[in-house]
Amino acid sequence: RDPHLSLPRGGRADFRGRDGQYYCFLSAPLLAINIKTEDATFRLHNLHDKGGTLVVEGSFITEVHVVARVGGRKNKLCLASFWASEFNEYNTGFNMINGSCGGGHFFLGTGNSKKCEEILIEVGSSSAEFTVGDH
Repeated sequence: RDPHLSLPRGGRADFRGRDGQYYCFLSAPLLAINIKTEDATFRLHNLHDKGGTLVVEGSFITEVHVVARVGGRKNKLCLASFWASEFNEYNTGFNMINGSCGGGHFFLGTGNSKKCEEILIEVGSSSAEFTVGDH
């Protein structure tokens, strides 16, 4: 499925990127998020045609790269990259995220987390959540 976006006031949209292209997904003071999309064709069970399948041509976000200045006056650089290519056959991985916090390098896999000042990175089985603010 194409990435689904939740917008202000309940709005929703699908994002269809070009295969192998990078996009600036968010740019704000002290924070930038860039993504890479890749095309995929797959089959889904078609509920409207018993026994049939529906061929879907879509795109997936396969990389996410975060750059942030954190820590207020400390002005630390926080870098984190999420790599879907690191998934194993169970859609989990040991090094799905690599990055640095104030120069200290880290790797995160399924079930791990890392706090870099006001940014918390939490890794699920095949996803990651980046939270900015108090936690």
